[in-house]
Amino acid sequence: MNCYRHPDKEGIAACVACGNFICAECDVIFRSRHYCKACVEQSKTLNFKSALKRSTRNRMIAGVCGGLAEYFSVDPTWIRVAAVLLAVFFMGVPVIIAYLILAIILPKE
Repeated sequence: MNCYRHPDKEGIAACVACGNFICAECDVIFRSRHYCKACVEQSKTLNFKSALKRSTRNRMIAGVCGGLAEYFSVDPTWIRVAAVLLAVFFMGVPVIIAYLILAIILPKE
């Protein structure tokens, strides 16, 4: 079968979202599955995560917990509570070091 967008090119796979055959140029592989560019552009049905970044909207200190919350699609309060519990459990030092490293490494959104 030929690609639905490029009839002159041979289709290499079928899009798992819409079922259309796609060529190598239209093929987008996400989580080992083939999608066409049109379905990726309409990614409302797909769960594409953006890169991990520090949040500028949900920040208390450097935005690390807010960025983690946005990445994992959870409330930032839960990430902050988990960070405090980890700090209490590990006497604070490893959690503070990890937070500082992430604050330095992660870009702002």
